[in-house]
Amino acid sequence: MQDITEKILAHIREKVKETLEEMIKEERRAYLEENLETKANGYYLRSLNTPIGKLEGLRVARTRDGNFNSELLPYRKSYMPGFDKLIWALFYAGISTRKIAKVLEALYSMNISHAMASRLTEVAREEIEK
Repeated sequence: MQDITEKILAHIREKVKETLEEMIKEERRAYLEENLETKANGYYLRSLNTPIGKLEGLRVARTRDGNFNSELLPYRKSYMPGFDKLIWALFYAGISTRKIAKVLEALYSMNISHAMASRLTEVAREEIEK
């Protein structure tokens, strides 16, 4: 039974990782739209501890100017408390972008626009549907 549970958790972690990576890429797309003088510059790898386990090899988007920082990841921290709450909030159908923005602000002190919340929610939904 424990082997099955670990396989399920591993699958969930992989899906959460993929969703988070896509959301960070969307954040970078928005950054590049506002900062036309720079370009995308691949990814760097990092690990992130979450309540559902460690996400290994998380691909974090970066830019050539080095000024892009994801609002979704804690800067220079390896643990993201409440990350499970973020993921479950995104799973709820019909949650408004204003509520998503409030959830992100409450959990991580992020100040994102409603437009960005909408974009991130759409990316998360697409990944979840896959």
